[in-house]
Formats: sequence, structure tokens, C-alpha cells
Amino acid sequence: MIRLERRLIDTLNRLRCKVHENGCAQLKASLTSTPFQKDTIVPEVSIFSLLQNRSQTWEWNVVLKSLQYVRFARKKLIDDLLDQFEKNLKTARKITKEKNDKQASESSRKENSDNQPSENPSRGKRPPGFPDIPMPPLSAVLAAIAAFAALFLLANKGKEISWKEFYTEYLEKGTIDRLIVHRTWVEVKVREDASVGGAILTGPPGTGKTLLAKATAGEANVPFITVSGSEFLEMFVGVGPARVRDMFSMARKNAPCILFIDEIDAVGRKRGEGRFGGHSEQENTLNQLLVEMDGFSTEESSVIVIAATNRPDILDAALLRPGRFDRQIYIPVPDIKGRASIFRVHLAKLKTNLDKVELSRKLAALTPGFSGADVANVCNEAALVAARDAANEIILKNFEQAIERVVAGMEKKSQVLQPEEKKVVAFHEAGHAITGWFLKHADPLLKVSIIPRGKGLGYAQYLPKEQYLYSTEQLLDRMCMMLGGRVSEEIFFGRVTTGAQDDLQKITEMAYSQIVKFGMSKKIGPLSFTEGSNFQKPYSETTAELIDQEVRNLVDTAYRRTYELLESKKSQIETVAERLLQNEILSREDLIELLGPRPFAEKQTYEEFVAGTGGLDEDITLPKGLESWNKSKSLERDSETKEKATDGTDKANKER
Repeated sequence: MIRLERRLIDTLNRLRCKVHENGCAQLKASLTSTPFQKDTIVPEVSIFSLLQNRSQTWEWNVVLKSLQYVRFARKKLIDDLLDQFEKNLKTARKITKEKNDKQASESSRKENSDNQPSENPSRGKRPPGFPDIPMPPLSAVLAAIAAFAALFLLANKGKEISWKEFYTEYLEKGTIDRLIVHRTWVEVKVREDASVGGAILTGPPGTGKTLLAKATAGEANVPFITVSGSEFLEMFVGVGPARVRDMFSMARKNAPCILFIDEIDAVGRKRGEGRFGGHSEQENTLNQLLVEMDGFSTEESSVIVIAATNRPDILDAALLRPGRFDRQIYIPVPDIKGRASIFRVHLAKLKTNLDKVELSRKLAALTPGFSGADVANVCNEAALVAARDAANEIILKNFEQAIERVVAGMEKKSQVLQPEEKKVVAFHEAGHAITGWFLKHADPLLKVSIIPRGKGLGYAQYLPKEQYLYSTEQLLDRMCMMLGGRVSEEIFFGRVTTGAQDDLQKITEMAYSQIVKFGMSKKIGPLSFTEGSNFQKPYSETTAELIDQEVRNLVDTAYRRTYELLESKKSQIETVAERLLQNEILSREDLIELLGPRPFAEKQTYEEFVAGTGGLDEDITLPKGLESWNKSKSLERDSETKEKATDGTDKANKER
């Protein structure tokens, strides 16, 4: 608390200064000129307007209008204000001291005099010899605000700085939110400029980008305007830019609000990459969008623009720069804890006697790489499977069947294979199973089947661990596991079929990625090439030939390694293939019965996967700034629930 002279308090006690009503921390004007500052050039817009009320008592209201150009105010102006304030402060202190001495002498005289009342001809008038206290000029008022604000702010922090430091560190940088001068102290509200111009959500499909934007609008409790990027493009010239202008005009009228542009890559594609050149309508629409978001004549408004796309690589660089989209938020596929949380949400609506917490964890372990949309699809498919079986509730088998449908497609029971084809498929899938069973870095096998599903005649379901870094040895084992089916056909039938087409495509992509992107070839070196514009390769023909040769060598190495492994495990392959022909489906327990335990440690349960990650559940701790927000929301919900409960009780009592 800072105590001021009485006269200065009377001058400032009605003062209320607020820097920016919209919450921005930039100061928006400069100080007005005073009579002793004729040589100082100041902008046209003044910060303070002085209102004089002609009554017995002078009242000064200092109104803060605009603080846009304060950083351009001359240093001499601030120095003059501080000097003038010091002079007026000394004068006020001198007058106050004289007044106190005068009152003390008068009180001592009265004590010595008689107690009888007497007429005082000078009653109501200022005592003789006591000068009139001059009204401080506007410069002193402004300097007092800055000085006492700095003193109050820094006294609470336990730090002392000069008035000039207050100006340079706080006033000029625009970190003052508002100044409030009370009767005996000055309160300073300081806030950093932390406004967000916009955010763009990127990530794979199905991760919840649009859902996150909806949740943001619901939590903020503001109007939510949504539009698709393709809605701006029409066959008529000029329609796209006009729609952009109309959209932002409507958003500013409803401010504060959130404007969400879904699939913004339809309108935000890079300019100058059209096949036929020219100035397309899409580029005109994009230019208008750039101007509306942050252009020369764009005014500040409380419109937050949020966009979503799964193709950020094709967006124009001008659209992604700070000022338009300050934040680029990548939303990845959820990890095992995130999938468990999402399963818990969707399982809450399903009818089952299973423990939903344990069920969500088990399903999360069985669905690596699934997005939020895939998780919702699994729960929906499980409910449909149970409904087809006329079951009263959903059991674990229904969820396992739903996962198989999402991973491999629906069963084709009507598709009947010839005995010879069925035998080839059985040995093909047995080759995959044996290769993965005896390779250290291969994914654990969960199930193998020769029932046609989707486009395939059989499939093997694995349980890959969530891994973000791969070595050359791990990638080589994966390639060998994919080649196991083709190598098994060659060993047992002496020929190959078209059934390995999908496996070969994945192997080729993996080999090219190792050579071209990851720099895992000694001959090519630690280089990473990406596809250039217009499908042009960013390397020479000589390098292209060398890359092709390195890819062939890598695939040949994996093929020879797989051949040697399966040649030594022919008896196990025959055993697994014969059991497949009998049962059509083999689980992990069946393979353990036939082959023995896998010679490598593997993770199967949810607890094993999350071990060492800090807990079984997902960390949903909120930042401190949002704790009070959600607390108020929960209180509102609780009050609404109590009101509904009391209303229901009252109605029941009335009916009784």
C-alpha cells in the first residue's frame, strides 16, 4: 500500500484507466502535449481528455482513449513529466507541512483559552497566511499514475526500480492491462500479450480434429461458425472471394466467436502449381482469405480462426505463417493409454456385464495404431455382431470379431476355395507364422486364418508394439516376415502365385524408404530425398540407378535369410499348415501347443505395455489456468442436477 498526499488523492481517487477492453496488452496512443512541451511532436490521437466540472470543488476525470502510439513518444516528454511531478510533489509536501504546523499551533491556543463559545468571523474561510493549494497540472497526474503504479507493482514483488525503468519495461512494452487508483493506494494490473491469432489442426484422418474444434467452441461458450474449404470454390469467377468476405463479415458481427474451416487444403493449396498455369479461381479465393485473416486493412477483432487438414504439406506458406495461424497443432493417433480412454467413453453407452475399465484396457492392447474413429467403429461393429446373434448383451468374443472386421474386412463365407488353392493359402500363412515366431524383432502373432476376408484369401493378425524408432535389424526382420509366405510356397510347391502381391508391395516401399529417406545405405550415404514438385526426382539418373540396385540388394538379402530360416523349419510349417486345413483358424495358444513357447520375450497385456510409463491411465491433469474454469463448469452442472432433482421430488410429492 502506498500513501499519497491528501490533495493528490482527492485529484486521483476517481481515476479508472483500462488499457484495452478486448484484453490485448498493447498500449494504443501517446501522451497529449502540455504547455511546457511545445517543442515535442506527438500524434494526433491523444491518450487523455481532461473533463472539468465547474462546481465548488474541482474534479478531474482522466479518461484513457487510445494507446496506439505510446512507443513512439519522445524520451523528452517522459523526462519532463517526471520532473514536473517532482516539483509539484515537493510543493504539495511543503504546503501540507505548513498546514499541519498551523493546525497544531491553533489547537494549543484553544487549550489555553476559555471554554466559552465565541463568534468566529472567519469561520468557513481559509486561515490567513495559508496559501491556496494549486491544482496539479495534467503532466503531474500522468506522472503520478506511472510512478505510483510502478511503486505499487514492485513493492508487492519485493523489488525497486526507477520510474524510467517502469516506462521502458512495462509501459512501452504494453504489458499494462489497467491502472486503478484507490483512495490510499494504486493497483496495477499487468498482463502479457498472449492472444492467439488462430490455430490449424493437422494429423491423420480420424484422430478427432473436427471434434476438438467443436469441443473448443462448447467450452468457450461462444458462437461457432463452421464452413468447408470446398464451399468457397464455384465455377463462376469471383464467387469464392465474395464468400470469404461475407463469412468474415458475419464472424465479426458475432464476435467473439470461433470460425472453423474444415478441410482447408481445398482452398489453401500452394499457389503456382496448377497444371495449366494461369490465375485460377482457387488462388483468388486464397488471396482474399489471406487478406481477411491478416491483411493491410484488417482490424483487430475477437474472431479466432481454427482450421483442420490432413495434408499440411500442400498448404501455401503464407497461410501458415504466424499472424494467421500462430499455432500448428499436430494430433497423432492415440497411444495405448489414449485408446483405453476413448474405449471407455464409447463403452459407456453399450450394454455388457464385463468390467468396462478392464475391457477398455484389453481392447486398447489389441488395437495398436487405431485412430479414434477406428475405436468408435469397433464398438459399433461389436454391437451389430451381438444384435445379429440376438444376444441380450455384448461379450468379449463380439469385440474380437469386430476388431477382425476392421483389420481384415468381413468374412466371405460364400467364397469357396478349391482344395489345391486352400492348401497353398494354408502353407502361405504358415510361412508367415513360422517366420515371425522365430525372428527376434518380428511382431507377436495373435491369430492366423485361411478364411477369406476382404480382398485376401487368408490373413495373419499380429500385435505390434508402439515403437517410434527402428533400426536396420528390426526393419530387416519385418521384411523377412512379409516374405515368409512367398518363400514357403516356393519351398513346398516349387512355384509362386499371385497371393503375395500385397506383401511384395509393402516390402518394396519399406526398402525404398530405407535407401531414399532414412539414409541406411552405405553406397548412397546419409542422404534423404523427397519427391520434388511436378513428380520430378531430386537426384540424377546415376543416383536413381544406384538406388534401384541398393533396393534389389536389400530385398535379396531378406529373401535369402528367410529361405534359410524356413528351410530349417519345414516340419513346423507342415504341422501348422495341416492344423490350419483342419480348423481354419489358429490362435496364439494353438501355436504355443504346436511349436512351443516363443524363444523371445513379448508383451501381451495392457499392464505390460504401459509398464514404466508412469501409471495405468492416461494423464488428464489440467493446467492451473483451466482448473478454476472447469470447477465453475462442474458447479453449474451440479446446481442444474440438484434443481432437476428437487423439481422431480416436488412433482412426486404433489402427485402423492
